[in-house]
Amino acid sequence: MTCAACARNVENILKHTHGVEAASVNYAAHRVQVTCETNVDFNALRDAVQSIGYDLAEKADFIAQKEETQKVLKNTRNKLLVAATFALPVFLLSMVFKAFPGSNYLQLALSLPVIFYSGQQYYTSAYKKITHWQFNMDTLIALGTGSAFVYSLATTFFANWLMAQGVPTHLYYESAVVIIALILLGSYLEERAKLATSDAIDQLMALQPTKAIRISGDVEEEIPIESLMVGDLVKILPGSHIPVDGLVHTGKSYVDESMLTGESQPVKKQTGDQLIGGTLNASGAMIMQVERVGENTVLSGIISSVQEAQGSKAPAQKLADRVSAVFVPVVLVIALIAGLSWYVWGPQPAGLRAFSVAISVLIIACPCALGLATPTAITVSVGKGAQQGILIKDAETFERLKKVDVLFVDKTGTLTKGKPEVSKSYFKEPPSDEFLGVLLGAERQSEHPVAKALVSWLAAQTSPINVPEVHIESGAGIWFMHAGKRFAIGKPGWQKIADDEWTKGHINMLEQESATIVEISIDGAIQALIGLNDLLKPESQKATKALQNVGIAVHMLTGDNHFVAKNIAQTLGLDGYHAALLPQQKLEEVKKSQERGHVVAMVGDGINDAPALAQADVSIAMGTGTDAAMASAGITLLHGDMSKIEKAIRLSKHTDKVLKQNLFWAFFYNILAIPVAAGALYPITGQLLHPMLAGGAMAFSSITVVLNSLRLKRIKL
Repeated sequence: MTCAACARNVENILKHTHGVEAASVNYAAHRVQVTCETNVDFNALRDAVQSIGYDLAEKADFIAQKEETQKVLKNTRNKLLVAATFALPVFLLSMVFKAFPGSNYLQLALSLPVIFYSGQQYYTSAYKKITHWQFNMDTLIALGTGSAFVYSLATTFFANWLMAQGVPTHLYYESAVVIIALILLGSYLEERAKLATSDAIDQLMALQPTKAIRISGDVEEEIPIESLMVGDLVKILPGSHIPVDGLVHTGKSYVDESMLTGESQPVKKQTGDQLIGGTLNASGAMIMQVERVGENTVLSGIISSVQEAQGSKAPAQKLADRVSAVFVPVVLVIALIAGLSWYVWGPQPAGLRAFSVAISVLIIACPCALGLATPTAITVSVGKGAQQGILIKDAETFERLKKVDVLFVDKTGTLTKGKPEVSKSYFKEPPSDEFLGVLLGAERQSEHPVAKALVSWLAAQTSPINVPEVHIESGAGIWFMHAGKRFAIGKPGWQKIADDEWTKGHINMLEQESATIVEISIDGAIQALIGLNDLLKPESQKATKALQNVGIAVHMLTGDNHFVAKNIAQTLGLDGYHAALLPQQKLEEVKKSQERGHVVAMVGDGINDAPALAQADVSIAMGTGTDAAMASAGITLLHGDMSKIEKAIRLSKHTDKVLKQNLFWAFFYNILAIPVAAGALYPITGQLLHPMLAGGAMAFSSITVVLNSLRLKRIKL
């Protein structure tokens, strides 16, 4: 694809293919996302795209895509070298050695390789588009340079006849070949710059080692990582990258996770801790047990997410798409009107001036910059975010982020470490091993941080007793039947049990200590109260202040009790808090804020946060949280670090600024360039814009937009 109109043409042809519901093309990435029925044949999609001069390949891995891009770049370079080699002598013969004998025939001979090799793609593409009544940049180039070449060809062989008919004769070989050379130069530089926008993925891919040391009994064997299977034991040497995801089986070390999380300090790892493929083992040797391989690893998921986000469209792109849909036909009309105007009313030689003006308008108006304006900026910024541990799901979410003025945050796992520990326990009667074992067996079936804390505490005292069916009520607790009795473990008040004096007294004691309280009942009678404490994350206070400093009000939404919530809110200096909330109530708080006209972001990490995350204008999940939370979120913070939110907002604002600059430049260029090419400055300068200068200006506009987008790589977050 060579311009925004190309992307529009591909979208349209796919949308009108049977079974296709939607198609979204990213011009900069040369990718299309197609939503279609399950029985749609891929070959039918490919045939549709090929019918208008493009090709379609099924999703390839990043390396294959990179190789294909480099192949295209090499092909463009070869065509550019041929064009430049032959265009230079044509230019000299036309401009310097005009009286050279046989110059017209020599110019023709030298022009043929440029027209039929270097420029052939433009003519082939334009022909296929016109047969479908579609137009793009190739149409303008083919008409401009093709007309110049054919006119020159006629002048070369039929000059006397043309003059006898009153038609002025002139050679435009140099315009045709130099324009093609300049356009190829612009394409080559543009493609090289676009390759740089995918540096983030390159760096992520480079983290993936190709081999691993598998341990089988007493045998150590170096194998390709593709041969690893879940459950294998792998030796991790100091200074080596961890091959896939898994757990530390034996040994301990410090692991550098900075490339995936943006955290500069190595993280201590010991038996049972999670290891992420691609991270660097900084010190000691370890044995890891493989948990995830292939596309299921965190690194593969990150690369896939970054590619999908880079391929998504920002809302600003919709304007460019609408313009590109009518842009080329409008330019064709303008070129025709400008040429006829100069022919009818222009000074002599009117015919030559009219022809030159029409070619200049066609060439200078190519909508390349318009197509590159937003996707290049999005591609660079999404990659920049990934390097900082900020995974952006789509461009639309990212663009909304800059408008956020209210941020709701969950408590557990977001503001706090999410690893509460049992601090106090009160039982009405001394607990039996069976009672504790039943509690342990039930809590093992929940993923909530509180449940994990209870499991850790109970496992140190007893062995689990199997509980076949446990009912989980999100944001409240669990209940189950055992030995004909109904057990319930959850937040106080959930079971609507009237508190007796013992319960009231002990709840009051736990509240004074700002503990999270778990109530355990059997058949509607309170049997025990457990108090847990969860420490605040070190970065929570700094992150809160940073967000408030940029004008964002920070409110906490938690299912915990009012005492805990109030204490945390005061410690962090939050703008407000809402406690003892169920998931639906968190959702309602988000809705209320939106109804008051606020743009709301929600940060959470649990299943109970998923409804509020889905409702928020911008949803942010902690990478340390549940899959449900991350699936509901538009942005994921890999390290679960709230300080990344303010960085993401700054990145969004920087990106928005670059987007506006790119779009302004793209529109302003065409608004200014077309009248200049049509001769608007002739009354002042007495000169018309030469078609060759028009070609150079068009190439320069595209390169400017890409280079401006690349500035995002250098911003400090």
